[in-house]
Amino acid sequence: MTKVLVLGAGGRIGRWAIDMLAKRKDVALTLVLRDASKLHGPAAVNAHVIEGDVLDSKLLDHAMAGQDVVYANLAGDVDVQAVNIVRSMKSSRVERLIFITSLGIYDEVPGKFGKWNQKEIGQYLGPYRKAADLIEASGLSYAILHAKRRRCCDPGVTPWMFYSSSSVLSNRISKDFGAGDQT
Repeated sequence: MTKVLVLGAGGRIGRWAIDMLAKRKDVALTLVLRDASKLHGPAAVNAHVIEGDVLDSKLLDHAMAGQDVVYANLAGDVDVQAVNIVRSMKSSRVERLIFITSLGIYDEVPGKFGKWNQKEIGQYLGPYRKAADLIEASGLSYAILHAKRRRCCDPGVTPWMFYSSSSVLSNRISKDFGAGDQT
């Protein structure tokens, strides 16, 4: 049984991950979200819900205990949240992290879409980049997913995801969680 801690379980992308993992009999979920009423429908049979904030170290340490994988889909002060997540993972000896960030944190988006992305959300990318830098330097086995927005200036661009990761987790993410293009 793989124990997966989902941080930010009320978010849109988090909901997709929960829906996918709820169908698996080999997964036990712990869902952490600030407001349990924002959980998409009733909790899955294989899920335990904890209402609280990732910045609450005591709560996070309690939720982290015994987990195999952490999936973090957060907003706001994600750089500060990442510090607490990495600290808690290390103290709990949890080694695998999947962390959702925003597309463009590495200034990696070319062309019209890259310019549009920078114009629309560039001012919000700093904390996501700081979080990614912290995770990359943490020594954890990680995957950083960059989600693309669905609407932009170029109607020919289709939704996709790609990720950067430590080599230990790369192949497993693609297989287990269906990540898209790898870069």
